[in-house]
This record gives sequence, structure tokens and C-alpha cells, in this order.
Amino acid sequence: PAMAAHSDALISYRENPHTDARAAAVRGAEALQHLMSTGRRAVTVHARAGVIWPPSGTGTSDEPMQMLEREARLIEESDREIVAVNVFAGFSFADTLDTGVAISVSTTGSPRTAQDHADRLAALAFEMRQSGNRVGVPLADAVAAVPRVSSVPSVPSYRRGPVLIVEPADNVGGGAPGDLTIVLRSLVEADVENAAVCINDPESVAALTQSEIGTRMRLLIGGKSGEIGAEPIKLEVELVLRSDGAFDLEDPNSHAAAWGRRVEMGPCAVVLHRGVTILLTSRKTPPFDLGQWRSQGIQPEQMRVIGVKAAVAHRQAYAPIASASYTVDTSGPCAENLLRLPYRKVMRPVWPLDKRDTRDSSDPRDT
Repeated sequence: PAMAAHSDALISYRENPHTDARAAAVRGAEALQHLMSTGRRAVTVHARAGVIWPPSGTGTSDEPMQMLEREARLIEESDREIVAVNVFAGFSFADTLDTGVAISVSTTGSPRTAQDHADRLAALAFEMRQSGNRVGVPLADAVAAVPRVSSVPSVPSYRRGPVLIVEPADNVGGGAPGDLTIVLRSLVEADVENAAVCINDPESVAALTQSEIGTRMRLLIGGKSGEIGAEPIKLEVELVLRSDGAFDLEDPNSHAAAWGRRVEMGPCAVVLHRGVTILLTSRKTPPFDLGQWRSQGIQPEQMRVIGVKAAVAHRQAYAPIASASYTVDTSGPCAENLLRLPYRKVMRPVWPLDKRDTRDSSDPRDT
């Protein structure tokens, strides 16, 4: 509400993963130039949808965001006084008063007309609330599906890429520690071959500093953050590689490109436990670019299964090489099942924390 009240216009990303950073900057510059050259003033109104969606429900290539973005563009095209219509999917792991899906409309025309547009989009978001609430499948089901997907002879060779086990509960880009071991443990227990998992564990990397390549040892991996679901696992491993952990993004339009082309994972070590390759990093690094693997001597296309600690932003890099993808429902600080999280500050009522059939759009700050 404060951002809307104090802005002439707001310009947001229209893509998630955020591949349109430059395009958003251009739209902002063009809007500013238009207002300066015409001398017109714009105002911004907003509407809350009364909905919180986990990140996996906010990708713009899928519903409900695909529909909402399409409707937003139609509003812009139909009304020349509209400067911008933004669909803010919200960040569900920020426990704030304003957490949740919201719409903003900036206009040089009638604020009442703009508010009608915003309210209609917010109502549409609420109608589509269930389609954005993606809890995920049980981890055991995802792991059990790996052999079946990977060994189907009729699948063309270009579709025989890795199976992704996507673990949004440990979503590094969402603020999770990147050291949860539940997926690693499941792959080990199921004796999955040719698997790769990245774990942020500076202590384990430091313990390997003086070891020679090929050294075998017992190592307590991950789970040291103390976050929800963090539990270390002790494995017999072989040291395969050590590095400084620096790599250049392969994709200049990566979700991570806003941080620069050079990524620093800190000192890293690659260890092998039976059929599972484990990349240990010293700085938690979101899995937004395949250069993360290749820089450590791992070819992701050749893996049978990859554990991915993300929710949506990994898709641009991983979707082209994956044969299948399973988003799993596990415990963690960024759990997709929002009912697992102890919200205290978010404005109530809000779906799905408060189940109800009609949207309560009242907001004491809207008056």
C-alpha cells in the first residue's frame, strides 16, 4: 500500500523465472519518458487477492500466473491511459503484513477505473487460488519413479536426461540453508546410481582441505544449520575434486544474472558415495545455472537424477535437459505446504491459512 501511495508508477517483472530484467528496465524508462514529455501525472492503486501461493505456484509459464499476466496485458492494450498493470505473486516466506498476491495498476486517467481493473484481477486470482497451491508429491514416490522414467526404452534419446527431484523446502534462492539432507538420504537408501546433489557445508569442505584426491573417509554431511528439517548424514565418501568454487554463468539471462556473470560458491569439494555425487559448497548458491555443475567436472545432462534445491527459478536452466521433474513435499524453512509454517504477522484472513469460500478484500489501509 505504501509503495502504491507514494509512486507515480510501479514496473514489475512479467516473467518468473526473472528472465526479463532488461525488458522491465526498458519499460520503466519508457514510462518515465512518457510522463516527463507529456507533463501528465500518474497514480497507482492496488488490490489484495487474499491469497498466498508457494513459489512453485508462481511460475509464469503455468496457471494461475499465465492467465493473470495475460489479463493484465489485455487491460494495458484496451486502455491507453494505463501505464502498467502488475501481478505481484508475492513471496510466501516473508512473514509480513503485506505477504500474498497483489495487483497494482498505474494510470494517468481515472483512479476509479484503475481500481476496478485491480479489483477484477484480484478476484480472478482468488478464483484460481487452488491452481497456485502446489504442495508436491511424497519424496518416496519421486525416488521410486526414477528407475522407471530413466529406463524406458521407447523414450527418445533427447528425452533421456536427468530426472529432477525439486526440493523447494530447501530453496536456496528463497533463503533456506541449502544443507538439508532428506533428498540425499533417500537417494542413498534407494541405491540410486548416477545421482547428483549439492549441499552447502563449509565445515565439510574445510575438513577436506588437506586430503589428497582419492582419499576415502567418513564424513558428516549437511544438516548443520539448525533450520527446520536440518539433520546431518554420515557417509563413507571418496574425495573426487577440490576447487575455489568460482564459475561464469552459461546463460546471460539466468535468474542469477542480476548478481553478475561471475558466481562465487566459495571453496568446494566433490565427493562420491557409491552412486551419488555430492557437491559441497562453502557459500549457499541457488541452482540457477548449469555452470555450477560443469565447473566442478560434473556433466548434468549425463546424470540419472539431480536433486535441485529450488522452486521455480531453476526451470530455465534445467527444463531443457530434464526427462522428468518431481516437486516433493518435505519439511524445511521454505516448505511448499504453507500450513507447515508458523505465520504470525501476515494479514488475516488469507487463503490457505484460513479456509473460506469468499474473498475478504477488506484492508484497513485501503480507505
